[in-house]
Order: sequence, then C-alpha cells, then structure tokens
Amino acid sequence: MHYITAHQLKDLLKGDMEIALLDVRERNPFSREHLLRSSCVPLSQLEIIIGDLVPRLAAKIVLISEGPSDVWCLDERAALRLHELGYLDVSILQGGVSGWRDAGFELFSGVGSYSKAFGEWIAEKYHTPFITPAEEHQKVAYHEKLFIHSLACNPECIVFNGSQPSGALLLEL
Repeated sequence: MHYITAHQLKDLLKGDMEIALLDVRERNPFSREHLLRSSCVPLSQLEIIIGDLVPRLAAKIVLISEGPSDVWCLDERAALRLHELGYLDVSILQGGVSGWRDAGFELFSGVGSYSKAFGEWIAEKYHTPFITPAEEHQKVAYHEKLFIHSLACNPECIVFNGSQPSGALLLEL
C-alpha cells in the first residue's frame, strides 16, 4: 500500500492535477470534520458509488479515514477493494484526518462546505435580509405574506414553500 503524508497531499492540491479525495468514513464522522475537497464515500457504499465518482481507473485517488484511532482500517480495506476493482493509482493519507490536523491544516465540518461558503458570501455582499424565529412567528401569526424557500433536502428543513434542488430554483426565478 502506498501512503502519502499531509504535506505531500497539500503540495499536490496546490497543482492542477486531477485528484479524488475519498473519505471512507461514514457520513456522521465525515460531517464532523473532513478535508475541504474530499467526498464522503463510506467503505460500506464504496462499490456502489465509486464508478460514478471516479470513472477513470487511472485517476489519482487519496483515501482518508480517521487515522490511528481507526481500528477497522477503513482506508486500507478501501485501498484493497479499489485495487481489486482495477484502480491503478490509490494512496492513503498517512494519519488520516488526525494527521492532517496534526500537520496544522484546516478541517471543515458539515456537508456542502463550498455551497455554504457561497451562500455566506452572497449574504454578506448583497446584504440578504434575515429574520429571527420570533419575527417569523409574528409574521405568520399576523398572516403577513411571506416567501421563505429552503434549498435543504432534509424533510425537517422544509419551511412553508417547500424544498427543491438549487438549480431548479434558479429556473423558477
């Protein structure tokens, strides 16, 4: 198995090389902390997802797991499976997310970090209006006309007007 250090990976990410950063932990640990450009591809779903995410067998793949505390060796098991599937250039981030953090590099929480950052930039640049929950409750109580649109896909996040993919909203506006 081939290992790559956090510093080597950081240098690779500065270039224009095609790299697939695959975090093989489950969604919850991934959402707590992950490398910015990584995709969550849990080992439990690897064979289902990999062909769509990385169609080229020669693409450089770097696998990421928890690090030394990963008693299930998710990254090593994923590397073996990818080799069996015909992938040619598979590396493992030495130390996983722990090694990345220990090297002084930033980790991110949540999912959709790029879209969140874009939304925050839009809000700051264009002074998007915000209302507090209390203000919203008052407006609803007084039957004020509201247009609140959620782009969240989770049912618990759907507010009033529903939820839909972001691209579909752009077609409607």
